[in-house]
Amino acid sequence: MTISRKDLQAYYKSLHDELTERYYRDPGNFPGGKEAFTLAHAQIWHALDQEMIAQGWQAPRPDPQPSLADRIARLEKAVFNE
Repeated sequence: MTISRKDLQAYYKSLHDELTERYYRDPGNFPGGKEAFTLAHAQIWHALDQEMIAQGWQAPRPDPQPSLADRIARLEKAVFNE
């Protein structure tokens, strides 16, 4: 059985909404605290992205480009062995 794009997005949105509701109902008693909430939140959207890519509905996201400062530091290290 295949799932439609709309149903897939609705499923992950429901997971997100349930997680958010549980956290904001009583943030002080959320297992693992803010860090666990943030991680679970990111995992939900990452899983949706992976499903969308697997179904061919979304292209993989390119790797983020390093900042100019990071590129300069890497070049200086390569040139000056610092």
